[in-house]
Amino acid sequence: METWMVPRYSFQFRSPKPTDELNGCGMLYVKRNPKLKVRIVDGTSLAVAVVLHSIPEGTQSVLLLVGNVSKMALSLCLALCKVDIQVEMVQRDKFNLLKQRLPPQLQNYLVLSGKYRSKTWLLGNGVRLIHYMDVIVSRRAS
Repeated sequence: METWMVPRYSFQFRSPKPTDELNGCGMLYVKRNPKLKVRIVDGTSLAVAVVLHSIPEGTQSVLLLVGNVSKMALSLCLALCKVDIQVEMVQRDKFNLLKQRLPPQLQNYLVLSGKYRSKTWLLGNGVRLIHYMDVIVSRRAS
């Protein structure tokens, strides 16, 4: 098994002024230009779209490893479930937190698993990958 971790985007834009307060998170622009077909998205929505777009077509399940149950983890889990992709988790506490926050009709897509079967892994902040790689190597050896 060969693993490559490549950060796709390594920059972040920060305005020197608190623009959210000045323009209402972009709503001022939309109000001033009502004929433009513009949709304002926050950073989490944009990040989820990038991740969803990078998952190979035909993928039926992904393994989600998160350090913290954040807005990003919940948004990603919700988006994956909506497109009929099963989300496998191995962390029982994180699984329970996410399952509580999902709508009832999507909860069946989130499963607790200890098999590490999925070929697509999504890693969140704070995940110690070395631990999971040791688990996989020891399971393959036995």
